[in-house]
Amino acid sequence: SGVSGSLINNGIFDLNTTAGVTTTFLGSGNESISGTGSTTDFYAITVNKGTTRTGATLDVTIPITMSIATGSAARLVITNGTFKISSATDITPVGGTQTVVGAGGRLWLNHASAVYNGGNGTTQGSPTISGELRIDAGTFNYGSGNNTMNFTNTATPGSVLNMSGGTINFLGVASFSSDVDVQFNMTGGNINVDVQATNNSASSTAAFSIGASTTVNWSGGVVTIIDP
Repeated sequence: SGVSGSLINNGIFDLNTTAGVTTTFLGSGNESISGTGSTTDFYAITVNKGTTRTGATLDVTIPITMSIATGSAARLVITNGTFKISSATDITPVGGTQTVVGAGGRLWLNHASAVYNGGNGTTQGSPTISGELRIDAGTFNYGSGNNTMNFTNTATPGSVLNMSGGTINFLGVASFSSDVDVQFNMTGGNINVDVQATNNSASSTAAFSIGASTTVNWSGGVVTIIDP
């Protein structure tokens, strides 16, 4: 199904339990998922709004649920535009090695109880951020200990982490490619990198790697390497 505007649910919205429908949000305007309904349940979501990562935003202002990705799968695909979570939404939309956000997209966590889980506990993998990951509040979880969180898009604009609050828990190593279009911007929040979780990274692996030419603006926040 395709949506070119906002979705307002004041009842029960369920495209997961019996249907298994992928909902694609389109259009070039800022829209939202809102309402007073008790159930807003998606099977899969594709965001393809506008032509740039910041040109159009889909703001999730009520808690939603999604089908938990089983195996290596992506139930949330952000191609263009911004998927902003401004609610107590807790989702596990991807499993295995996946592109979390495409070059033209942005994933934005903007609520203290917003949770994005990458992997389903048994099918972990290495996430790639080709667009922008922005965290003002909430929690981003991914990995199992021997995975790599990659910021490797050196096009213009490149891979970007913008963090002013919230928490990233990455079980593995984090790597920012050496290119001026790859950005690490941190003014607050916490990044926890654990290279010895369920699986162990190789002993010679750098736990947190920022390239010599990476654009870095770091004025606050804490990066913790757990059990190095």
